[in-house]
Amino acid sequence: MSHGIGRLTMVLAAIATQPAEATVVDLRLLPASASVQVGNAIDVELWATARDNESQSVSAMAVLLQWDAQDLGLLGLTNNGPYGWLSSCFPDDSGLDGLNNTWTDGDARYEALALLGSPAIATGSGLLVTTLRFEALRPAAVSTIDIPAALGQSSFSKVLGADFPNQDVTGSLGIATIAITPEPAGAVLLLLAACAFRHPHRRRHRH
Repeated sequence: MSHGIGRLTMVLAAIATQPAEATVVDLRLLPASASVQVGNAIDVELWATARDNESQSVSAMAVLLQWDAQDLGLLGLTNNGPYGWLSSCFPDDSGLDGLNNTWTDGDARYEALALLGSPAIATGSGLLVTTLRFEALRPAAVSTIDIPAALGQSSFSKVLGADFPNQDVTGSLGIATIAITPEPAGAVLLLLAACAFRHPHRRRHRH
């Protein structure tokens, strides 16, 4: 009997020390759809949202970004979220895949580290992580900014929970579509060119 009680105690102790099931955290880019004129800047917010209206503590995240560098140029970020990260930046990753060596190729690696003992909390309504700023370079009907799962040999998009070390709580990875319109003067010229093409001048016939 004592052996049975001992085994039961061990099982209960093991269950008690197991971490609670984590809530998945989705990474979103907002607005998901927007429009901007050539030459202007556009802000795209990075949000971390826990599923099922739950909450999940976050200790760190690495977020890969990919876009068409002919359409858009990354200018930087603004840390305007409600949580004060220990670090929120585009780190020097030259020892990995070098995504931040240059942004002219259309990819980058963002990283956020939470305060030790005071993690960030992603809720069902979402946590604004940071705001990314891009410049519109040329007209495009649809240009996308997305969060790929992986780039290169060792760069991954990942959200880590704070319940235990290396707790992977990564959910879905977002995408934003940007419509880039010509500058007003350019739009007028295009309209005039279209009209001239549709209604060519007719030659007058001499009688």
